[in-house]
Amino acid sequence: MFWTRETGVVPAALVGIVEGSVPEYGSLLSAAVFVLILATLVVQASTKPWVARRLGVLEPRL
Repeated sequence: MFWTRETGVVPAALVGIVEGSVPEYGSLLSAAVFVLILATLVVQASTKPWVARRLGVLEPRL
């Protein structure tokens, strides 16, 4: 479950709070967090089958 959890909800919420309180750096932080969330999701989605095989939890296809 650690590899397939929803990623980015907490950082996105926190950057929203920071953006509201520190507007001069808010857009830069929002962009950085967006790119990091996107990169994390792409890496996790593309490596999920490999991780499942390595852990021995991949179910056979029917």
